[in-house]
Amino acid sequence: MISKNIDGKLDLKDFEYITYGESEGLPKSAVSISGGEDEDEVWIWAFFEKETYPFNEGTQHFEKKKFFFDEFLDWDKEGSGGDKTKDGKIWFHAGSGVMITEKNKNGEYEFNTDTFKELKNTVILNSNPSYPKPDRSRVGWLPGPYGVFRYEGALEKPSFPKFQVAIRKMTIT
Repeated sequence: MISKNIDGKLDLKDFEYITYGESEGLPKSAVSISGGEDEDEVWIWAFFEKETYPFNEGTQHFEKKKFFFDEFLDWDKEGSGGDKTKDGKIWFHAGSGVMITEKNKNGEYEFNTDTFKELKNTVILNSNPSYPKPDRSRVGWLPGPYGVFRYEGALEKPSFPKFQVAIRKMTIT
């Protein structure tokens, strides 16, 4: 559905409904959708093909493309979407573990896979990092099916963080 945005509100009076399929570049399989690094970017994840398809606005077509973190992508394990902080760090889980990435001065991505190495085989559903304090430390919340992990530190590499799960299980008798 494509509609006009007037004063921060969608105008649904005159809208266009478009169905995208194989002729627009989508694979013939189950897919999920997420935003890309830029807020306006749309990515399709095709799990059977183990490929990704960003949407090209110019051609109105989905095109097969590798992620910037493709070397860390493990299609056989659950990952989570990213959360980009105001200082440009992206927190995400690519199936191979929780990591932080940011662009360096050359515009290339640098990855920190060491800080959260202890959580490599843990399912993390999303991340909620705070903005850094003046001492560069921050708090990050990492929820998963086994509890909520709280990280506090400056994303040091290498590091040996102490992850504490405050509530893992409750039983009422």
